[in-house]
Amino acid sequence: MPGSLLAKRPYGNRTITLERHCTETADAAVRLFQYGHRWGRAWGRFFRLREEDHGRFLLNLQVACLFHDLGKANAEFFALVSGKSVMQTLRHEHISALVLHLPAVREWLKGNPALDLEVITAAVLSHHLKAAPDGDWKWGQPRAALFLVLYLQHPEVGRILERIATTAGLPSAPALTPQPWSPKEPWQQAWAAGNRAALDVRAFLRRAHHEESAIERRRLLLAVKAGLICADSAASALEREAGSFDWINETANDAAVTAEEIASKIIEPRMAQVAKDKGKPFELHAFQHLAGKQGPRALLRAACGMGKTMAAWKWAETQARTREIGRVIFLYPTRGTATEGFRDYVAWAPESDASLITGTARYELDRIMENPAEKEPAAYGKSFRRTEAEERLFALGYWKRRFFSATVDQFLSFMEHQYNSLCLLPVLADSAVIIDEIHSFDRNTFNNLVAFLEAFDVPVLCMTATLPPDRLKQLTDLGLVDFPGEADREGLADLEREEQAPRYRITAGVTEDDVRSRVIERFQQDRRALWVVNTVKRCQLHAIALMQTLPTGARVHCYHSRFRLIDRQRVHASVVDDFKQSTHAAIGGHDAGLRDEPRPRRRPAGDGVRAGDGAGAAIRKVEPQPTPGRTGCVVSGRGALLPGREEPAVSARRHRVGHRHAEGRRLGRPQPAGAGGAAGALRARGALP
Repeated sequence: MPGSLLAKRPYGNRTITLERHCTETADAAVRLFQYGHRWGRAWGRFFRLREEDHGRFLLNLQVACLFHDLGKANAEFFALVSGKSVMQTLRHEHISALVLHLPAVREWLKGNPALDLEVITAAVLSHHLKAAPDGDWKWGQPRAALFLVLYLQHPEVGRILERIATTAGLPSAPALTPQPWSPKEPWQQAWAAGNRAALDVRAFLRRAHHEESAIERRRLLLAVKAGLICADSAASALEREAGSFDWINETANDAAVTAEEIASKIIEPRMAQVAKDKGKPFELHAFQHLAGKQGPRALLRAACGMGKTMAAWKWAETQARTREIGRVIFLYPTRGTATEGFRDYVAWAPESDASLITGTARYELDRIMENPAEKEPAAYGKSFRRTEAEERLFALGYWKRRFFSATVDQFLSFMEHQYNSLCLLPVLADSAVIIDEIHSFDRNTFNNLVAFLEAFDVPVLCMTATLPPDRLKQLTDLGLVDFPGEADREGLADLEREEQAPRYRITAGVTEDDVRSRVIERFQQDRRALWVVNTVKRCQLHAIALMQTLPTGARVHCYHSRFRLIDRQRVHASVVDDFKQSTHAAIGGHDAGLRDEPRPRRRPAGDGVRAGDGAGAAIRKVEPQPTPGRTGCVVSGRGALLPGREEPAVSARRHRVGHRHAEGRRLGRPQPAGAGGAAGALRARGALP
């Protein structure tokens, strides 16, 4: 038996023992989630724990933290972290869960009725998201030998058990079995007991829709499981950085975001920049003021270009007045829209407060910081890249930031067991959340959104220009206030006027030659045109044909989903710039499958032209009625009219009500069978519930 048990591979000259890691994980949990800190209060509110249950939550979490890596006390794991190549017979968390089902351990823990042994076991078994009733991560299923030497008699294990006894007010811990693991007693008995307990708890939790005790237990289960993952990550990160717990104390109890802070760091600088760009004072519209008064759960529906983003920040400003929050998170469906949201709004905040989180954020930030001041007034002279230390902390490096622009998967994919998203849960629980363009969510993503709204308590504003009636009903049934409603519109004459202005003329039965002629005609009139086709190849062929037809130097952009990232950024920027200006002609073409499409805000009026499937369909831009200080939005979409039939101009409001949602990108990995909805949130691929 080794003199010390290792929890991690040595970092330089630093050795992390098993006892140290387990106790530091429990200490991190207390610092993160104690009720005296804002994060602790936010965590309990997020999971809908009753205030009187917070002490029980923290007790079960600490015991889970102390047990979570106990299974590392085995010969194979010690050899692995000592630098040897070893195929592990059992994962360490599987062994930890087996220990929890040894009869002597069960009887000992039952000495404190506040301990929920199945909640603790589920959290321990699933903290690496690698446990399931079958498949590659079947619980207790050996992957190598049928014999494994355990070090459960080691003094470090004994001291961990005594710490559990002290924490939970239990008598001295029982002696653990000296038997190595094998598919025999006592381990076979523990495995069978664990399976029976899992089935019993699952049956109990199925009653969570109508039985209060099941509802409360499910909430405790989710809070403890997620809390263990966050505490384990925090302790592991500190060990890598040889740091102290001071940063956790500072982060979990930093000053709340105030309404004045949101106004001074985000809203006012943005308004000043818009006024500078337009050459006249910027005034908020009535509906933007009213959006802030819709309460903690609202759905904002307004046409493109009406100013929903500014209205959302006014809503966040109001939430900061009425609720204790420490962050504002703006979520978008694509990297492109998240980057634009960061550039236009979040980047006005100090670089220590603002963050862009997407799959390619590092490269997007590099490009933003390379641009001159006139192109990036909000970001110029700042460095939003995380420090080297923050990078090594991975997701935890974002914990201190206060304003976020991110893709929706970065924060909500915890619903489908994404580890990084789970590590961001303390930030999410402490936030006011705005979710934009929900019409673009596919069925799976929208179902996750509904489950999120149903299961967790956090201020949320959803935004869209369009929404099918069935989805609208789902959201309003969950208590989201639909704004502006018909009663609100009586006092919103400016919004009503702009949404009723004719914007689109839909024509079916056109050919590609008809569309090409229309594009060339508009180009010759020094106008802009956007031509959307349904494959990359067609996009390329049409762009080549236009380049050969139009005069040398004509601005034709071929924009599709097959570019390398660096080239896609360049083309994206060129398309956005050309559609923002109105002094020269430009043509943009892209394939309909492109998810990170350019979406510049409030472009000067132009044309959107699309060659569609089959007989073809096109959407042409109709000049809106003159409205001081406002311009229309170039759009593209799938034609849905019969061939040869032409419809009159369609207003934005009619388009908003009747438009079908687009298919968006799924969040994370597929959910396991039986894990749908709130009951499946945070379930580790069918592990113990």
